[in-house]
Amino acid sequence: IQGGAGQDTVRFTDPGSVVLTGLSGIEDLDFRNGGSDTVSIDGATLLSLAPAGDIITINRDAGDSVSLSNSVDQNSQFTDTAGIVYDVYTMQDDQQHQVTVHLQHA
Repeated sequence: IQGGAGQDTVRFTDPGSVVLTGLSGIEDLDFRNGGSDTVSIDGATLLSLAPAGDIITINRDAGDSVSLSNSVDQNSQFTDTAGIVYDVYTMQDDQQHQVTVHLQHA
C-alpha cells in the first residue's frame, strides 16, 4: 500500500499480531479496533512509512502493545485538541532522514 499526497491512514480492523510490510507514504496508523493488537516497529519500517520530515501518528486502544525500535528516542509529550495524550519520538538514519512519531499514550 502506497499513500499519495496528503494525509494517509491505514486502519487495522482485526485485532492480533500486526506486521507492517509493504506500506509506504503512510502518515497515520490506527489500531483502535476494540481488541488487543501487538506491533513492533523498527527504524527501517518507520523510515519507509513516511517521507523525510513527516510525522507518523499511531493511535491505539488501551490493550494494544506498540513497541518502537531502540534507535527511536522519546522527546516529550503533548495533548491534542481532543484531549488525547501522545508520546513524541524521533528517529534519524545515517543519511539524515528524520521521522517523528506521535504514539498515543497507553
